[in-house]
Amino acid sequence: ARSKGPSGEKLLRQRLTDIFAQDYPDYEVKTNLDSGVPKARKYSYGLYYNGTPRMMIMIIDDRNHANLKEVRLAREASANYGVPYLDFYTHLPNEVEYVRNRIRENM
Repeated sequence: ARSKGPSGEKLLRQRLTDIFAQDYPDYEVKTNLDSGVPKARKYSYGLYYNGTPRMMIMIIDDRNHANLKEVRLAREASANYGVPYLDFYTHLPNEVEYVRNRIRENM
C-alpha cells in the first residue's frame, strides 16, 4: 500500500486523468489555467467541450488553502463565467467513484 501524504496529489491527478479519458473523451483537458483575475490561483484543470469551458477543477494540498484569497478569487471567477468549479483536497481519500460522481453531478 502506498503511504498517504504528498503522494495523494499524484494519485488524485492520475484518477482525474483516467476519469477524463473514460467519461469525457470528447472534452479537451487543459491544465494550469489562468482565470483572468489578478492574484487568483490558477485552475489545476479545465474541461472544455467544443472550445467552451464546462468545468474548472482546483487541487488543494492543504485544507487551510481553501480559504485563501487566491483560491476564493478563482472560485468566484468561475462562478461569474457560469462555469462549475470543484476543488479536491489531496489529504482526503478521493476514491474513484467519489471523484467521478462529483464531476458528473456538477458538470
